Amino acid sequence: MAKAKAAPARVRARVAFRCLAYSLATVWLLPALLFNLDWTGANGWAHNTGAVLSILAAAGFIEGSRRCGKLGLSLTFVLAALFLVYVNAKVAFETLSTLSEGRSEARQTEINDASQLASQLQRLESRRQAQSEVAGETAATVFEADLQQLKMSEPRRWAATDGCEASKVTSSADFCQKVAGIQRKIEAAKARAALDGELASLSRKREGRTTPQSADAYVDNIAGLAGAFGVAPTLAIKRFIAAERSFSRAVSFELIATLGPSSWFLLMDGLFALGGMMIASKPAKARESLPAPVSRETSPTPSAKVPMAMPLAPHECPFERWVADDLEETTAGEGMRSGELLALWQAWCHARGMPPGSDQAFWRRMKARFTHDANHGRPRYLGIRQRIRGPKLVVSNG
Repeated sequence: MAKAKAAPARVRARVAFRCLAYSLATVWLLPALLFNLDWTGANGWAHNTGAVLSILAAAGFIEGSRRCGKLGLSLTFVLAALFLVYVNAKVAFETLSTLSEGRSEARQTEINDASQLASQLQRLESRRQAQSEVAGETAATVFEADLQQLKMSEPRRWAATDGCEASKVTSSADFCQKVAGIQRKIEAAKARAALDGELASLSRKREGRTTPQSADAYVDNIAGLAGAFGVAPTLAIKRFIAAERSFSRAVSFELIATLGPSSWFLLMDGLFALGGMMIASKPAKARESLPAPVSRETSPTPSAKVPMAMPLAPHECPFERWVADDLEETTAGEGMRSGELLALWQAWCHARGMPPGSDQAFWRRMKARFTHDANHGRPRYLGIRQRIRGPKLVVSNG
């Protein structure tokens, strides 16, 4: 009873894993979707719907050409897929070009802002240097204290000149010159302090900011490489370099979205077929290890061997040949699980170097040939069982 419950659980787990493995093929579509959809919403839902359908159609045509058995139809699918790749690549190229230009403009703006900031700092440094030549690095309060001390040392001269007014300076010219010199230093010290505040503010803006060296590093590096060989790229050549980068990226994304899912399906089909061969080989090895029953009425033929895989005759149906080789009819109550039948079919095909084809085609043939029983989610086919191969027994009348 425990084994009967474990078997359906293994079948469900196998089916879930197969669905998960095949669903991962959609990951290959993400780069194309990222650059084909209008995330700003300017073009509306119709544009995005058409882009998604075009990408899916290109991948579907390639998968259809892989599974289609007719050469002419396969070539038609491939041509249709290439046309859709061309259309999708144009959309992606436009998006990438817009992004590249926007990124270049943003980097150029940063470069211009940094250049203006550096120019402002240079002008302020020059003005500060001029004020420092007059007042040095001494604070204005020190000069104010010196001025106050000078006033107190010559109070009569200060009063007589009415604070060193130009119209009243006569015999106290040397005193007023000292006063004027200290006043110039006070003004220079105050101006220097104000400039220090502006410089500190600009320095804070500059801190933590990384300024790009060029608007488009890729184009500048290519131009620099060409310049090392004596070639000076013009502005038109630089624009061509930027456009070529966007175009190559767009085509790469579209080819990945178109060919990636089919390549993934092909890889998964091969892995599942290999797993089916390994599962099918285990019961065969178990049967070979069992001794053949021998009685007095029968005696085994010593030279009997398991028949080897025989090649198919011209125009012979592989499915019917497999049914004749691996299956035999039995009572209506007996049957085989779907997983066992698929593993037998895949192992039979690989033993003859034949592709097993899609699972859907195999199940269509099985349902047309045998009685299918859903069996409450544990599908099986009734009236058949696996043909047991072994040594032929010869009946003895003695």
